[in-house]
Amino acid sequence: MPGIRLIGIKMTIYFDSNIPEFFNDISESVRAFYPHAAISREQTDADFILRLFLVYGEHKIIAEASFFRKNEISPDRTAEADFDVPAQYDSLLIKRLRKRAAKLAVFRLLSELTGIKLPWGSLTGIRPTKLIYERSGMSRAAIMDELINIYGVERQKVELLLKIKDAQEPYIHPEKDAVSLYIGIPFCRTRCVYCSFASIDATKGEKLIPGYMKALIKEIRAVSQMLRECHKRVRCLYIGGGTPTALDDGSFEELLFEASVFEPYCEYTVEAGRPDTISYKKLELIKRAGVQRISINPQSMNMRTLEIIGRRHTPEEIRSCFEMARTFDFKCINADIIAGLPGEDLDDFNYTLEKVRELSPQNITVHTLSIKKGSALAQILENKPAAQFNSERQVRLMVENARDVLENAGYDPYYLYRQKYQAGNLENVGYALHGLECVYNIDIMEESTDILALGAGGISKRIFPQNGRIERAPNCKNIIHYTERIDQMLDRKRALFLT
Repeated sequence: MPGIRLIGIKMTIYFDSNIPEFFNDISESVRAFYPHAAISREQTDADFILRLFLVYGEHKIIAEASFFRKNEISPDRTAEADFDVPAQYDSLLIKRLRKRAAKLAVFRLLSELTGIKLPWGSLTGIRPTKLIYERSGMSRAAIMDELINIYGVERQKVELLLKIKDAQEPYIHPEKDAVSLYIGIPFCRTRCVYCSFASIDATKGEKLIPGYMKALIKEIRAVSQMLRECHKRVRCLYIGGGTPTALDDGSFEELLFEASVFEPYCEYTVEAGRPDTISYKKLELIKRAGVQRISINPQSMNMRTLEIIGRRHTPEEIRSCFEMARTFDFKCINADIIAGLPGEDLDDFNYTLEKVRELSPQNITVHTLSIKKGSALAQILENKPAAQFNSERQVRLMVENARDVLENAGYDPYYLYRQKYQAGNLENVGYALHGLECVYNIDIMEESTDILALGAGGISKRIFPQNGRIERAPNCKNIIHYTERIDQMLDRKRALFLT
């Protein structure tokens, strides 16, 4: 087994540990090496045993990890990791150090066992930039040394994080009374095969739209009053989805009118998103509402791929939407593309990259395909899982080529996040021309600003920077539950922000 990645082979690993609360985190670390492994809390029928124990030395937290074959007494490999406990600490810091030691020990263990090198090393979290901000008092050389030699992150990825921190510097310290506000519209024209978001086909779910809009407008008005009571102002307003422009013209106009209650704001974004939902009328409404930034998201400029992933538009319609949007002189147009889409090779992706660049959007976001549970693509691949991983090296070349091409064209990386089940354990990166970064994207990713999220599936967050604590108030994901329980969700927001 050493040096071999068991792609496509299903196995069960029993997790034996004195820190069962980290089961989900450790499961993510294991699946980075064994993507199709089932991680179990029960030893019955397990093929392997992962034993992980935390022990405590003087002012140290030590994690010891071992990997056993079934019925074997001696482990195949062992590894450990330790962190010093500072003189001044609180319970949150101790929990963070315990988790990091555990994940690092497992990473070292499985790296030795398989011979696999992961681009992000032992890091599995959504926001690796947090490690950079936590080390703001250290030199860049010291940060590089720690992330490379302790956490196992590739040098290129650390350099990317440091570039992103530099790009975020003008935006990362908002005023104390500022919040960023998100309004979610969970409707699309069709559902992409890789999508697992809380969204439904706007044509099939048309009967749900009036009830949803009624509940959403109630939430908008209540949150507006709440902001006045807690003396907060909206820094960024972002309407996303789903696809907001999937709404009919009347509902869309009503949404923009109600959202105007949050003026003034520094930044206003609407995801126009899919070209098959964009019209001159909708762009006119968006411009009249004072929106500065929109998204037109191709994902691919290859017609065959668009058909495979369930997008009902053509590359020519994408070009036409860009031309139409330019007549309204928006400050910024963003375009999303995805590396690793089904059936695409490096040439296909490079073709998309070049054709999107020719459209001259001010922002380009490069996503790496994430095959999430609940998506149609995950179900398609369930019986032939190796297909998910065959192109890992190729997907990496796509991501690296995008970075080179975009930086050479004057775009700089300014925000980054990772997701579960991403091809090649890679990342999503937003690129922007200088001065045209999306502040909301920085706020939501770096969790440096309070977030009020309205609509089904929205998660509001209140940030307590003095101790790094974040408290949340989630909305129901299910659209019907959201409409029926809107008062309960408003109570959650009031409890979070008015107490």
